[in-house]
Amino acid sequence: MVKANVSAPKDGLQTYTSILGDDSLDMDLLLGNVATYYEITRNYFKIHAACAHIHSSIDALEEILHEKALPPQDIRKVLVKTYLEASKLKKNKSLDPNETLPIKHYLLS
Repeated sequence: MVKANVSAPKDGLQTYTSILGDDSLDMDLLLGNVATYYEITRNYFKIHAACAHIHSSIDALEEILHEKALPPQDIRKVLVKTYLEASKLKKNKSLDPNETLPIKHYLLS
């Protein structure tokens, strides 16, 4: 990734919440219970290195490609039907596409 000039966002939490359309990150609320319990015990684990909202789209693509190999030049258009929250994940022109976090959220352009 370094060779491809891809880096982490300079302000990962702010970038992440802005991708999801929420600019109201409250650091005091976020850090208020640090070291009193561990969130990992209440977490789930994803099978794709992307936003959970686009996992079903990735799964569908994998299923299609498993059934029939499609060279990229044979694909003219991809239509994705999804639920409301996933449909909000559009390219944000103000985000750097060379950073890993924003590209894991691109579903629609």
